[in-house]
Amino acid sequence: MKFQAFGSEFKTLICYDALFMPSFFDRDYDVALVQSNYGVFREVAGVRAYNHMIKISNILSWFSGASNGKSYINVENEGGSTFFGINGQMNDVGFFDSSQKKIFTVIMGEN
Repeated sequence: MKFQAFGSEFKTLICYDALFMPSFFDRDYDVALVQSNYGVFREVAGVRAYNHMIKISNILSWFSGASNGKSYINVENEGGSTFFGINGQMNDVGFFDSSQKKIFTVIMGEN
């Protein structure tokens, strides 16, 4: 699904969809917004393995869906949300950690 906000075109994906690279010509969006649920891994593997797996899976899905200069936001329902800027720079650890402690993370655009 695509939608417009803050003057940008967003494409929404579910976690496993983000791992399959779309055609280069099908990337007519500015921001890839991915919602994922890796909660079962946290229960089975523990917090440390969960955090590692979240970071690795986000790098893989960024590469497949946004590595051509698009921004990438992964919203993880168990915490561990991740943001990649248009240059591929991963967000700082504070954003990842705060999303595990706070119910909501709000991303504000400029007018």
